[in-house]
Amino acid sequence: MRKSYRWASLVAALSVAGAAQAGPAFLYLGPVGTYSDQVAQQVAAARDWTPTLASSITDVSNQVTAGTAPYGLIPIENSSGGYVAETAGILAKTPAWRVIGVADLPIDNTLLVNPGTQASDITTLISHPQPFLQSAGYLKTNFPNAKRVEVKSTAAAAEMVAKDGGKTMAAIAAPAAAGVYKLQVLAGRIQDDKSNITRFLIVQNGELGPDVRASAAIISYLPREGDGGLGLTLLTQNLRALGFNITGAASAPSGKLGQQRLTLFLSGKGGTVADLQQAAGRTIGQATLIGAY
Repeated sequence: MRKSYRWASLVAALSVAGAAQAGPAFLYLGPVGTYSDQVAQQVAAARDWTPTLASSITDVSNQVTAGTAPYGLIPIENSSGGYVAETAGILAKTPAWRVIGVADLPIDNTLLVNPGTQASDITTLISHPQPFLQSAGYLKTNFPNAKRVEVKSTAAAAEMVAKDGGKTMAAIAAPAAAGVYKLQVLAGRIQDDKSNITRFLIVQNGELGPDVRASAAIISYLPREGDGGLGLTLLTQNLRALGFNITGAASAPSGKLGQQRLTLFLSGKGGTVADLQQAAGRTIGQATLIGAY
């Protein structure tokens, strides 16, 4: 399967290649056989980090925040399914960790069943919420009456089918899960958008170096109550003066009606972390740089 990865280093100290012992822990939501697992193995190999399983996206965030693991991998966006709700909620609360890069993975949703299962036998579909969104058209056409069960990962769906599915359940999962759980591929590439891609954030415990240059950034912004959008306008102007434009935004409740926390995704010609932090500070409300790469 075609793969495309992109990440950016902040400082040379992140490289631990050649170390006699295993590299630092790199947490990600597994288990083995998920899309996250595919990306984590690639990033860890390039960085000489040790891929380490976590129980959830929030668990990755909490452990990196606490310093239990210095690095983590967190899914943020799918090109057809949109932002990952759990991650967007974490970002909106201005996490203590910082984003130092991204990794992109083309998605190939695969329908997996126990050997001998026919499409006409399937009454229940199991997967993570994102594959249901990504394959909505295919499922509507082929399994309009099937019950849908959401679980925490695509591999968990495959495991459930392997253990308890008999010949009435199917999992939507990564192709690698077929071999891990000894399932049969009933249909491949069932995503509606054949160019479907998921982006993952590479995060670290600790602040960003002020002199690091970046061509992409992430800012968490909480507008001042009742400012009528003035703060966001000022922030946008400051960022554009640096050559950065907002390419995406995710919102989450702030706890007050009419006031949303925003996560702003930026791209530009390049600037330092210090420049971006200064631009974020010259606005109304609370703006924090939480990623630069």
